[in-house]
Amino acid sequence: MSCTPDQQSHHPLETGNFRIVSWVFLIDLYTGTTFYVFNAHWPLNEIARQYSAALVRDRIQEIAGDRPALLMGDLNCDEDSTAFRILSRTQGYVATADCSTSPTWAGLPGRALLNSYRQANPTVSAGESTYHNFGGGTFGKRIDHILHFPGYFEPYSAAIRRDGYAGGCGSDTCDPSDHFGVEVNFRALMPEIHVEFSRNDQLCEAGTPALPFNSMAEALQTVQANGTVTLRNTSGSAGVTLNPKRGPITLTSIGGPSTVGK
Repeated sequence: MSCTPDQQSHHPLETGNFRIVSWVFLIDLYTGTTFYVFNAHWPLNEIARQYSAALVRDRIQEIAGDRPALLMGDLNCDEDSTAFRILSRTQGYVATADCSTSPTWAGLPGRALLNSYRQANPTVSAGESTYHNFGGGTFGKRIDHILHFPGYFEPYSAAIRRDGYAGGCGSDTCDPSDHFGVEVNFRALMPEIHVEFSRNDQLCEAGTPALPFNSMAEALQTVQANGTVTLRNTSGSAGVTLNPKRGPITLTSIGGPSTVGK
């Protein structure tokens, strides 16, 4: 995270460490959805952090495009800082003499990253500090964060992990790091699916080649190809079950009649 991000280099105001972002491309084996996870460690200098935020948004947009993405890491700033607001698209990046070139997505255009922990815990607590320098202190604000793009990820619980381990550090309970970990549990939202019911007098009940699905997993393989799930017309238990919590799902009757809800 420097003025020359494609080379190993320092930001001019960050002299001690090379600050990098690593990323991985993953596939959800249940839905077939692909997504990215980015991991960052930001500079200690505020001006360098603001440029890092703009640069990270730029590169996530470039690498992930419209796909779902998560960003996590020690950002060395709290959620009220300018650098963090650049990520959440509530504030644009103002170029300075240090790395004056404004990244493409440094302003307000582009997708905003959402504060995953705060979405799961809307009430701000005085004891959310994650940096404790091996002292175990909890008072203060988080500087370790997880963020996500909306549409695929929905955080439903989050916590600051303060687990220790026994022995090896000169005391009964040892801290594995000078930071406490942040944990967020996400619910994966299924990409939009349009379920089309069409009457065909030549098709009977279950078991026809046109309606082969016996499980959600089988149906989703077709979703990836054409975006449509065709439900088997049967009252038996082998039909496809759609969970509305993984929506949005649109049901359309073509040539009806059809009964939705049975």
